[in-house]
Amino acid sequence: MNQQEFIKVLRSGHFSKIENTGEWIEEEALIYAKEIKINIFLLFIFLNTPKTENIQALIAEFDDFSSIGKGEPLRTMFYLQMNENKDFHCLEKLIGTSKL
Repeated sequence: MNQQEFIKVLRSGHFSKIENTGEWIEEEALIYAKEIKINIFLLFIFLNTPKTENIQALIAEFDDFSSIGKGEPLRTMFYLQMNENKDFHCLEKLIGTSKL
């Protein structure tokens, strides 16, 4: 699954693209988020490096939806960095079974 296919799956799962205006994440990064509990969000952050695609997944608490992309989360409860083909293969299986 490439980045565009993954983003399509996220959009169909009601994730919203977040404008990245802060200094917490690299300028070129794409952020997709979905609120899973009050002020708790599941985020996927796409970082494009010259050598490889890098996806970060996290569950984090923010003040509100509008504060995502502007600053660091209040609290990070889960963090996963994927940058190898086997990581993406595992993610594909997870997405296939959970349907986000």
